[in-house]
Amino acid sequence: AITEDYLSVDNNAYAVSGASASRRVLLVTEGNLYIEQVLRSLPNVDTVRTDGTLGLPSDYDVYIFDGMVPETLPQGDLFFINPPNGTTYFTIGAENTQTNTPIVLLPNDPRVRFVEMSQFHLLRFREVSNVSWATPLLAVQGGAILYAGETDGRQIAILPFDLRESDLPLQISYPVLMANLLEWFTPRAALTLIDSAQVGDVIPITPPLSADTIRITPPNNAQQASLPITGGTVIFADTSATGIYQLELLEGNDVIGDQPFAVNLFSRQESDIAPVALED
Repeated sequence: AITEDYLSVDNNAYAVSGASASRRVLLVTEGNLYIEQVLRSLPNVDTVRTDGTLGLPSDYDVYIFDGMVPETLPQGDLFFINPPNGTTYFTIGAENTQTNTPIVLLPNDPRVRFVEMSQFHLLRFREVSNVSWATPLLAVQGGAILYAGETDGRQIAILPFDLRESDLPLQISYPVLMANLLEWFTPRAALTLIDSAQVGDVIPITPPLSADTIRITPPNNAQQASLPITGGTVIFADTSATGIYQLELLEGNDVIGDQPFAVNLFSRQESDIAPVALED
């Protein structure tokens, strides 16, 4: 006998294939092998080095400043290592040599996950203030030595000491920490779905700073959704249909990026529509 299919929506599955895009990093330094070598070892990170004397280009995802702070900050995410002075986002204070008892303040935070500091030694660091937007992640006796947070729609991290005055580059935690931070900075794509979303999922979208609108076309060219960008992460929740969604990033009327994503019904509970016997 042929059994009628009462729920056809779970008969098909959808997927989007595509290689991970690379994150473009500009390292502004007079020369620091510790930073250059660890960046070269990280996958999907394309690094260009400059000393900053000829100005800074504007098309990089992350800017790492080693021992310097430019007069004008570029658009994009920022990582300050051993900054000699502050910016509108933070203030650099006095040197501090109270560097005993290193600790990881938030061990479950993804930015310091698997980072172990018990064998870390540091000569000195600079005190940082006016960073209410940031979370202190690593600390020694005298205060925090790593801050990270989001402000003005961009991620910023501050490591207020010279790597060459510590043994951090010799620790196994050093490449782990740098990989964590590079992964935390604005994602390589607006969406970071590993496989596909489930029907009913809420999807976080992290647009680039230059985008001002997100346009999403559901499957079967249904009614498009237009989401204004006001800074930071944008949430898309209308995932009631299965299939391939088209996401477009717009600057004015120009499409500056696009990324499809899939939504499936992989719920055994929802697919089981047989009547349930009620107990007396």
